[in-house]
Amino acid sequence: MYYVNLKQQKILDNINKFGCMTYEQIKELSNLKDLDKELKILVNQRRVRVLEGNIYVSIGRREVNNKVLKALEICTYLNSINRQVSIQWCNVEDFPFTLVFFRNGKIFDAVVINEGEEVIYSAAVNRTAAERIIVILESASQIEKIKINKQAKYCTVENGGVIFLEWGDD
Repeated sequence: MYYVNLKQQKILDNINKFGCMTYEQIKELSNLKDLDKELKILVNQRRVRVLEGNIYVSIGRREVNNKVLKALEICTYLNSINRQVSIQWCNVEDFPFTLVFFRNGKIFDAVVINEGEEVIYSAAVNRTAAERIIVILESASQIEKIKINKQAKYCTVENGGVIFLEWGDD
C-alpha cells in the first residue's frame, strides 16, 4: 500500500473535485514547486491517469469534461494576472453553470456555452439568482446569439489563452 503526502493529497483533491485538470491548471491552482515529482509519483501509484498528453483524471474516469477544463482556464487566468487577488475557493456547479468561484470578496458563476446551446443556456441563466456571470463561448461569433439579461463578461478560451470580448454595456 502506498501513502500520499500533503502535497500529493492537495493535487488529488483538486483532480477529484473537478474530474480532470491540465498540468498548467494543477500548477497554477496548487501552487507547488515540485509538481512534476509529485504528479509522477501519483501516476506511478495509479492514483491518477494521464489522458491526451497533459490532462490528468482521477482513476475511474474515462472521459474529459471539456467544459470544466475551459472554466478552469478562467480561474488560472485570473490567478495569474493578479497574485494579490487570488481565487479563495472554486467548485463545480450544477446546470446551467460549470464552476463557481470566490475572488476579491465576490462570487462569480462561470458558464460554458458551446455552439448550438445559446438559446437553452441563455434562458436557464436568466432564471438563476447569479449576479456576476462569466460566459465562456466556443467562438466569438456566438455572442450575437446570447440573450442573457444580467451583468456578464464574455470570453473565449483558445489554446490555453483567455480572450475577453466586448458586448453591450459591459
